[in-house]
Amino acid sequence: MLIALFITELILAAIIIFTTYMMSNKFKGIEISLGIYSSPRAYKTQSHVAFIEKVIKKYKECIDTIGEEANIESIIKSTLYKEYIGKFPFAAVKSIALKATRVMWGIIFLEGIVAFINNTTHEVPTILIITTSILLTIMIEMFKYIKSVEDQNDVVIMLVQDYLLNVYPMEVRKSLTNKEIVRLRTRVTELERELKTEDAIESAISEYREKEKVSNDELSMQDIVKLIGIFQ
Repeated sequence: MLIALFITELILAAIIIFTTYMMSNKFKGIEISLGIYSSPRAYKTQSHVAFIEKVIKKYKECIDTIGEEANIESIIKSTLYKEYIGKFPFAAVKSIALKATRVMWGIIFLEGIVAFINNTTHEVPTILIITTSILLTIMIEMFKYIKSVEDQNDVVIMLVQDYLLNVYPMEVRKSLTNKEIVRLRTRVTELERELKTEDAIESAISEYREKEKVSNDELSMQDIVKLIGIFQ
């Protein structure tokens, strides 16, 4: 029984390490995707910016519905908790990474009870198993503290919140300004083209009048037909 509990302890330790690294990589990926999304020169794939786009879409919907009172932090958290890490739900992975050590401490307690019932508390194998279990659990607790998944979670939420509050509105205004500039430049080009066309027409009419000795009165239908032939 003690061996089975110890093996369970080892499996739990491996699962905690694995899920902690999964969480860390997820948070790192979100930070990278935020940098990619906010960089106009970066190549953006759908997988890289999917999370940020989801948050922005929800943020826009809330702004349109309830205005500036939209709770940005809750939007980010709800989007994050609906994410998947590979094929595993984000919430489940985070729960295991943060809370599974409680089960490890529970297993140590069970090991002590089993040893007491079997009257093996003073035997060397039992002492080694329980001591190793305690040390292993302490090491996992230290590993979790060093990796600080909760802190990484808070940092990511803060970074995305800062982007939505301070960077995204500026980017939207800049984009609208650039679109307006492009529209105005296009219109100016069109007007220049129209003016050049009008000048060309006036010049052609003047040349035609001089060449055909047409008076300054209105052109005849025949003259207009000839002019149209010039521009075709």
